[in-house]
Amino acid sequence: MDWLIKYSLIPTIVSICGWFAAFFLSLRLNNKAHVKNIEAQNKLFKQEIMYKAYCEIQAAIRNYSTELIKFGTYIGSVPINLKYYKELNKSLIDIPRELINIKGRNDNMRFEFMTVYDSHEIILLDFKQIRDEIITEGNTLDAVVNRLQNTFYTNKSLITGNANKEDIAKIENICKEIGEKTITLTCYLSMDFRIELQNEILGTILDKQLSKRTPGDQSVKVLSK
Repeated sequence: MDWLIKYSLIPTIVSICGWFAAFFLSLRLNNKAHVKNIEAQNKLFKQEIMYKAYCEIQAAIRNYSTELIKFGTYIGSVPINLKYYKELNKSLIDIPRELINIKGRNDNMRFEFMTVYDSHEIILLDFKQIRDEIITEGNTLDAVVNRLQNTFYTNKSLITGNANKEDIAKIENICKEIGEKTITLTCYLSMDFRIELQNEILGTILDKQLSKRTPGDQSVKVLSK
């Protein structure tokens, strides 16, 4: 009888063991699926916040670059206005006043760019070197613009409205320097930084990469991470 009872329980025990094995296997698979689901959600969240930062910094880059182009265009007109201010029915004192106004708009866009970058600094940390280069170039540009303003306000012949050839040549040289630095800064922003941002944030999602800027003059600096 003992052996009958013993062997009659074997199928039950096997069935119970099989049930527990199936239960723990199912639990393990569910845990793996749960972990993968959390990882997928985290990845999606990371992509979302990176894309939001990307959109905001790209908008700031576009606004800053647009004002730089306007500023550069105005600077290019200064020597002409200086030469022909009488024919254009302008006063020489109007030029530094206009310069202050347009530089103020440019400074506002620069401040916006810095504010947007800093508000997403942890996301854009890999681009800090590019950001620092842009800030440095912007400071250099400011110094030259200040030199132009001081030239207008400290030169008696310009103040009295009797600019001579030497004055005009001096202003032309400063304006040329400002124009070159404006172009450099615009390229840093609208080309180098824009391309690096797209390659880093969008390139990993779309599996595509943009080519870096390749200036004809090999001595021209190109920013990269």
